[in-house]
Amino acid sequence: TFESYDLNSYNRNQNGSIVGGTAVGAYMRYSLDSDPATSTVLAELVSTKDGEVLESHKLEAGNSVTFSYPKTINAKNSNITLTYDTSTATADIPGSLKFYDDRDAVYSTVVVPAYQVNTTRYVTEDGTVLATYSLQTIAGQTVTSSKVRTFTGYDYVKTTQNAIQGAYPKGTLMLAGVGADKNGNKYYKAIREVVEDNQSVMTLYLLDPTYTGTVDWTGTDTTGFIPLLKTSPTVYTIDRKVYDYNINATILSPYT
Repeated sequence: TFESYDLNSYNRNQNGSIVGGTAVGAYMRYSLDSDPATSTVLAELVSTKDGEVLESHKLEAGNSVTFSYPKTINAKNSNITLTYDTSTATADIPGSLKFYDDRDAVYSTVVVPAYQVNTTRYVTEDGTVLATYSLQTIAGQTVTSSKVRTFTGYDYVKTTQNAIQGAYPKGTLMLAGVGADKNGNKYYKAIREVVEDNQSVMTLYLLDPTYTGTVDWTGTDTTGFIPLLKTSPTVYTIDRKVYDYNINATILSPYT
């Protein structure tokens, strides 16, 4: 498992005046298998009550799937659509997962991490490699190096550890969400940028009321938008054990 989504924003719309349905007691869980030759994602809708998998689908890059379970709770509820978007793919990441409802509102964008090999090397002070041990993981997973080992004719001196790539490479941009009113009219979007290992900033953009061209509501293009606020760097971890909050109150736009 490399990420999950709690459905909080989606549920607020389901049981509110926008949809008039019922909140879904579940969360979305995303996983990769152990084969580095593939980038297939297993998406599971999991009950928050007892951990039961309510519905699951496998996604290949470039494809979409629809979760219909929400309508079994209330017919007014929106289906959940997940799209494996490859337009965000780089040499380091295969793409991103976008979470939509029936109104095409984007609630969540999750970058699919790449596989990586973590290696412990036992090296003499003159650079001779005595042994290596490797472990394959996905980017962002916590890894502990192999313990001190005994080699005949050598004494242990020290252990050093180099920082490994976080879940998302520095410079990664992703659409974090889109804001709309109860009629489905979209007015703003949020874009997250990874600025350091496990640190990102969020920028909020408002639709420019004077712009008459086409705007991008599903990606990171900001043509036709006014930047409102960029957060301070916030820390994230895949296991969600670290939480941080914005402390920047500077408004970017002169329109405000």
